[in-house]
Amino acid sequence: MGLYTPEEISNARRNIQRYAWARAERDTAIETCAPYMARSDGEIWDLITGQSIPRGIHVNPDLGCPECGRDVYAFGNYPWKVSLQRPYKLECPSCGEIWPKNDFETFYKSGLGPGGIFDRKLADESLLYNAENANAPHYAVDDGMGWIDESGNRWWFIAYYSHYCTWKELPAAALALGKAYLYTGDTAYAHKGAVILDRIADVYPDMDLTPYSDLGLYNSHGSTGMGRITGCIWENGMAETLSLSYDMISEGIEDDNELVRFLSAQAEKWQIAQPKSSIAHIRENIKHGLLREFIRSCRDRRIRGNEGMTQTAMATAAAVLDDPRETPKALDWLFEPGKSRGTGGGHIPATLIGEVDRDGVGNEAAPGYCFGWMNAFARCAWILDRCRKYRDYDLYRDYPRLKRMYSAPYRLTALDRYTPHIGDTGNTGGEGMVSVERQTIISAYARLGDPDLARLAYKLNGNSTDGLHTSIFDAAPEAIQKTVLEIAKQHGELELKSENLNGYGLTVFRHGEGHDQRAAWLYYGRNGGHGHRDRLNIGMYYRGMDVLPDLGYPEYADSKWPKRAGWTTNTISHNTVMVNRQQQEVNWIGHCQYFATSQSIGVVEIASPEVYPDTRDYRRTLAMIDVSPTESYLIDFFRVNGGNDHIMSFHAGEGDVTTQGIDLTPQEKGTYAGKTISFGTHYDGPPDGRYRGSGFAYLYGVHRAENPTAGWWANWKLADTWKTQHGDTPLHLRYRVLSNAENAALAWGDPPQNKPGNPRRVRYVLLRNASADRKSLFASIIEPYREGQPHIADATRIDLGTEERDIAAAAIKITTHTGRTDHILSSDDPNRVFHLTEGISAAGRFAIISRDNGQTSIFLVGGTRVNTTSGTLRIGTPTHRGTVTDFHREETGPAWVEIEGDLPPDKRLIGTQIRILNDGIRDACYTISDIVSLENNKVRVEVGDTSFIRGLASREDYEEGFTYNISTGDPCEIQNAVHLHIANGKVETLCATVDYEWT
Repeated sequence: MGLYTPEEISNARRNIQRYAWARAERDTAIETCAPYMARSDGEIWDLITGQSIPRGIHVNPDLGCPECGRDVYAFGNYPWKVSLQRPYKLECPSCGEIWPKNDFETFYKSGLGPGGIFDRKLADESLLYNAENANAPHYAVDDGMGWIDESGNRWWFIAYYSHYCTWKELPAAALALGKAYLYTGDTAYAHKGAVILDRIADVYPDMDLTPYSDLGLYNSHGSTGMGRITGCIWENGMAETLSLSYDMISEGIEDDNELVRFLSAQAEKWQIAQPKSSIAHIRENIKHGLLREFIRSCRDRRIRGNEGMTQTAMATAAAVLDDPRETPKALDWLFEPGKSRGTGGGHIPATLIGEVDRDGVGNEAAPGYCFGWMNAFARCAWILDRCRKYRDYDLYRDYPRLKRMYSAPYRLTALDRYTPHIGDTGNTGGEGMVSVERQTIISAYARLGDPDLARLAYKLNGNSTDGLHTSIFDAAPEAIQKTVLEIAKQHGELELKSENLNGYGLTVFRHGEGHDQRAAWLYYGRNGGHGHRDRLNIGMYYRGMDVLPDLGYPEYADSKWPKRAGWTTNTISHNTVMVNRQQQEVNWIGHCQYFATSQSIGVVEIASPEVYPDTRDYRRTLAMIDVSPTESYLIDFFRVNGGNDHIMSFHAGEGDVTTQGIDLTPQEKGTYAGKTISFGTHYDGPPDGRYRGSGFAYLYGVHRAENPTAGWWANWKLADTWKTQHGDTPLHLRYRVLSNAENAALAWGDPPQNKPGNPRRVRYVLLRNASADRKSLFASIIEPYREGQPHIADATRIDLGTEERDIAAAAIKITTHTGRTDHILSSDDPNRVFHLTEGISAAGRFAIISRDNGQTSIFLVGGTRVNTTSGTLRIGTPTHRGTVTDFHREETGPAWVEIEGDLPPDKRLIGTQIRILNDGIRDACYTISDIVSLENNKVRVEVGDTSFIRGLASREDYEEGFTYNISTGDPCEIQNAVHLHIANGKVETLCATVDYEWT
């Protein structure tokens, strides 16, 4: 069949003559191929090893390097230097030592037996000695099964080399050789590629990772131990790469008599059973030993990865196999029912309808993993487009969420440089937008025609079309520039505003422009899998820096590494609240109570008691409030009702921390878990991935204070760890504690130390209340500022006259250095009036009254009134309510819901959020794009390109139809918002979703 048509290959070769970027693609492929083109066929053939040589991703994950220990991990997760030019040797990037100390290459060659496979029993054991030091003949000698030192520790030098050199470099070489052939037509590249592929096909049927997993070797198998050359997860990339490589070189070996001669001679020399006497035989060997093996392993789950990976590996192998009997069956498997990473078929419908949320984000929490689905399914879709002679499968036509997946990565970003490091994503504070890539976006625009994708590509290209292009295989790849430019001129620059992505579970506030941009986020989505136990975690960006960095990707994302569950993914290491000294329970999503934004302000409230079954209330209210066009602060109210131990954990970035208003006493030894409990001890749970305890033993250097008075603060002088700061003035962050706590502490916590550039440690503030059936309301202000220029001069809690255990309402007064005062109220009762001092009172879910130089600004959400010395704001309807009577039931939008009740057909509601009180399994808040009056006291609310489909009713029987995120009869509500500015007796309406009265 050929995945690339003759026309496309001609296009590529013609484009290389026309465009510098196309020549660069060719040159990259040729440069990668150069070392292999310089080797003889025999030398290349000899590089490929069989099952008897183990594969592993660590030398020793706990101890690091025999010479310098864990210092090696300062250079990354998999830091050792390897090269085919230095066979079977590893160089430590930290101390420079070379391992192992024996000449394994000579030992290996001495043990080659039938099939050209290493047999340990045939090898010359006299070669197993330390070639560097005769006085230590057995030191660091690896016979392939690792070196065991005097303490019984095993060091897998050869296994690491095998994994990261042999089985990383050679598949990559095969792919580069395939590309070089397509780009140049030079059959010499196809010849070398065929030597690699045929030899891998000889050994692949016997490859099985399980025996090495049983010996304790690490690999990417998701704790199953399964795989072929590598773990079952990364083996998907192996299968896809080798299948594509064969497709690329297949035509180029048609008349390659030298290939037949060489491989026939090797088969005879090494007694290889597979015949090599013709090109047809060689093709069959590759199909049988690789393509059919890949298909078989996808079915038996020895190839089994994250969603999209296995489907793409199977589709690629099936398409390249191009067999009229086998290929259709393999393609059909992609859509057959099955369980995620389990038995059955490839379950694409269940994945692209239910596991991908309505925002277009995969079900792995961490953006790096979630958007891997997008990239994988995009490749799968391309393969299926090439298989139309067998099956009419079209992922873009049949699964609209794949289209939404392309816009999702950018919607998660902030400052046009950060994706929040949610779950197993990134490092501790470094910049980077996950899967926001110009070429991916421009290709998606060419396929889908979404103008916002064109605008994004234009923006990512420096607001220019220069150099924009589609695939090298297209006839006119730069024709796209004209349409992109037209769209950019018509629609203007793409700018993100504050947004609540309720399908994924992320609110992002975005304020300011240019270098003065700042942003804050609150995450309330999935907290299992590659997610962390981090429900209601928050982050912030200011002056180009991540000032509240999540710790990011753990040292290793597996169940064996104690620190992953003990600390990095643990609730206590995040900016959220831990209850009862336990990590949160796994849950899909929290529940947005309201979300509202206007000029210079945004507020969101999220409840999620499900993550702590002992709680009746577990809820965070976060607002971002501007004090000027360049500066903002966060106001934070966190309510917890239930359980007997509440700990608010908070940390900022790297830097020295000072305090004011609190008397801290150093704890002489031990950790936050206690004086007698040492660092890293899992004293309250198992020492591995099953751990669900407190993680307190990972907090050290503890200073404590009992019953500190509210009003104290901790101040971080932030280090510009990643060199991302705008301007030279040092940045600070002040955390003001405005609620009482029975105990406060400062302690150090360590980010993952095998991520180059990560801080050595960061300082945590821990506020703790412990008593039976406890209620807590943690109130605080988070203020980033430039050194010497804090905005807030004073902040105090306002006495509302409520009981101490009453957490339903809280209020704060803030005074800035310019004299502005902000009175802020957070309340559960929209009708209860609270006196906020200085002639101000308010009733509402959230209110801020700002007074500055004779001017007053009022922002009221879900409220009924605000009284000031300037006048009184009255709202008759704080909340619009209704009942769902009908809704859109298709995957393709625009989606709509029919509401009966007091919802008016008011265009002022466009852009606000309607909340449907569903069954709670997932949340149901949608942004209104239009609202139209119907008969019988009904309105039709349109919510844009989304879907109310939650997923398939059955993963086993697609005929059972769909489940929906909402149902007829569900109540719904819209929290109304009014934002006024009053100056010189004149009232300016900045935002109003409802009629109001000002007197």
